Amino acid sequence: MRIDLQLLGRFGATVESNPPRIVQMSAPRRRALLAYLALQPGHMETRERLAALLWGDASDHQARQSLRQCLLGLRKEFRAAGLDPLVIERDAVGLDPARFAIDAREFMALAGSGAAGDLERALDLYKGEFLDGFDLDVEPFNEWLRGERARIAAAAAAALERAAAALDAAGNGDGAVRAAERLVSLDPLNEAAHRLLLRLLARHKRRDAALAHAESLAARIRGELGSALEPETAALIAEIRAAAPPPAPLAARIGPPLPATPSIAVLPFVNLSDDPAQAYFADGVTEDITTALSRLRWLFVIARNSAYVFKDRAADMRTIARELGVRYTLEGSVRAVGQRIRITAQLIDAEKGTHIWAQKYDRELHDIFAVQDEITEHIVAAIEPHLYAEEGYRAAGQPPESVDVWGLVVRAIALINKFGRKENEEAQRLLRRAIEIDPDYARAHAILSWAIWWATLYYYFSDRYEGYRRSARHAEQALRLDQNEPWARVVLGLNLSTAGLHERALAEHQAALSLNPSFALGRMTYGWALLRAGRFDEAIAETAKALRMSPMDSFFGLYTQAHGLALLAAGRFAEALPHLRESVSAGAEFAGHYNTLISCCGHLGHLDEAKEYIARRNGIGPPLRVSVLRNNLRGFAHCDVFAEGLAKAGVPE
Repeated sequence: MRIDLQLLGRFGATVESNPPRIVQMSAPRRRALLAYLALQPGHMETRERLAALLWGDASDHQARQSLRQCLLGLRKEFRAAGLDPLVIERDAVGLDPARFAIDAREFMALAGSGAAGDLERALDLYKGEFLDGFDLDVEPFNEWLRGERARIAAAAAAALERAAAALDAAGNGDGAVRAAERLVSLDPLNEAAHRLLLRLLARHKRRDAALAHAESLAARIRGELGSALEPETAALIAEIRAAAPPPAPLAARIGPPLPATPSIAVLPFVNLSDDPAQAYFADGVTEDITTALSRLRWLFVIARNSAYVFKDRAADMRTIARELGVRYTLEGSVRAVGQRIRITAQLIDAEKGTHIWAQKYDRELHDIFAVQDEITEHIVAAIEPHLYAEEGYRAAGQPPESVDVWGLVVRAIALINKFGRKENEEAQRLLRRAIEIDPDYARAHAILSWAIWWATLYYYFSDRYEGYRRSARHAEQALRLDQNEPWARVVLGLNLSTAGLHERALAEHQAALSLNPSFALGRMTYGWALLRAGRFDEAIAETAKALRMSPMDSFFGLYTQAHGLALLAAGRFAEALPHLRESVSAGAEFAGHYNTLISCCGHLGHLDEAKEYIARRNGIGPPLRVSVLRNNLRGFAHCDVFAEGLAKAGVPE
C-alpha cells in the first residue's frame, strides 16, 4: 500500500485502499515534518537540521527531545493505518519513497515536462497553494515554507500560462479562459496575468465580459494598492473598448439581488467527447445535480431553464452570477472514450472568482443511468460541506453584530466539525444565540440537537441520559417547525436507536435520506442504526457507501468506526481491523473507538496489540470492563460478539 500525500491545497494523507483510509495528523509539527521530508531531494534530513527547523527557539537538548516525541507520534499514527513508512536512523530521519505518492513532487516534475499530456496532468494535481492555510509559529520553518510556496506558485503560473496559450492556439476558447482565470487567482494583483485574461475574454467571449473584468480589476487595484492601472493594462482596455459595441443600458445589465440564503446555479456541463451524442449524458448529469441540490432546503438553486440560457453563450463567471443573482456556480465537463467516461466538476465562488472545490470522476460506462445517479450523489455529497464551510468563513469575517441567524448556524457547523470540546461548547453557544433571535428557525434547533448528541457521545456531558434527552427535545422541536428537516430526522433516529426503538429509528433515517439522498453523514448513521437492529449486511453496505461518498469528511473517524463495527458484528473481523485502527487514529481521544478495536483484536488473537490499546484506552477513561460494555450495549444485536471479543482480549469482567 502507498500513501497519497496531498501538499497542494489543504494537507491530507490517504492510504491507497478500498475504501481509501485517511491518516489523521493531529499535531501541526507532525504535518510540518512530513511535508518537509517529502520535498527533500533524498527524502532524508539530519536530526540536527530538523530540530532547528521545527523547534528553533528551544535549547538543543529540548529540540532533539521534542523531535523524538514527534517521530514517535507520527509512527503511531502511521501504524494505526497499517503502515510504517518512516526511515529512522541514528543521525538522520526520512521517508521511504516507495511508500509515498507526493502531489507536489509529481506536479513539479510534470509542470516542467514538454511531453504531451503532462501539462494537463500537472494542472489536475494543482489544487491550491502549497500547504494552504498552514502556519507554524517557528520562523526557520516559516522561512522554508515561504520559499517553497513561491517556488511552486511560480511553476504553477508558468504551467497555466503555457496551458492558456496551447488551448488558445487549439481553438479551445473556454479552456483557455479557465486556465487564465486560474492564473489570475494565484495572484489577483498581477496585472500581466489579468492582461492575458482580458485578451482571451475579448477574443473568445464577449467584449463586454472583458470590459466587466477590466472594471473589477481597476476597482481592486485602486482599493487594495491605492494606485491606477499599469500603462500596458490601461492601453489594452482602451483597445478593447474602442472595438466594443455601445454598452447596453444599465438597467438591462443588472441582475436580480442575491437572496438571503446561499445561492447557486448549476451551469450546463460541457460535452468534450468527439461523439456529439454524448451531449445527452452531459445534460442528464446537469439536470440530476440541479434536482438533487434543490432538495437542500437551505440552498437557493436557480431553475434549469434559466441556467441553460448560458449553454451556448460566452460570458465570464462573474457576469453569469450577476445576471442570475447567485453567489456560487457549479460547472463541469463530460468526456467519453469507448466505455470509459470522465466527469469533472468545480465549485466556484463567483463573487470572488475563486475555486472552492474541484474533482474528477472516472467510471466504466456499463449502465449509463447508474453512473449518472452515482456521480450526482458523489458531487452533491462533496460540495454540501464545502458550501457550509465557505458560508462559515464568510460569516466569521463579519462584525459580530452583523452576523445573521444563518451565519451563526454555519459558523456552529464549522466548529462542530473540528471535534474538540471547546469548539462544541462554542457551537452550542452560537446556536442558542440563533434560537434567541429566531425561535422558529428549524435548522438551528436541528444542528443544536446534533451538537448535543455528539457532546453526549463523547462524554462531554456527565449525565448521558440528560444529554440524549436534550438532544431529542431539540430534534423534535425542529421537526415541529419543519417536517422536512433531514438533520433533525437523523438525530431523532440516533436517539431512538440508542433507546432500542429500532424500527422507529430506521424509519426516521429513511425519511432523512429520502429528503436528501446525498447526505453522507446521515447514511453513515443509518448504517449504525441498522447494525444495532441486527441487519448487518445492510449496515455494511450503507456505511461503505458513506465512506465512498465522503472520503475526506471531518467526521471520517466516525465513518470508519461505524463501518468497522458493522463488519465486526457480522463476524468479518479481519476486514474490520484496518477500519477500526483508522478510527482510533482519527479519534484518539474517544474511548469508544478503542473499545471496538480491542474487541476485534481479541477475536483475531492479536493479544499484544490489544494489550497496548487497553493501556491507551484506560489512560483516557475509567478502566474498561466487559460487564460495563455489556450493560451499555444491551438491546443491540452486536452486544454478544462485542463482549466476547473483549473477554478474549483479556479485558476483566
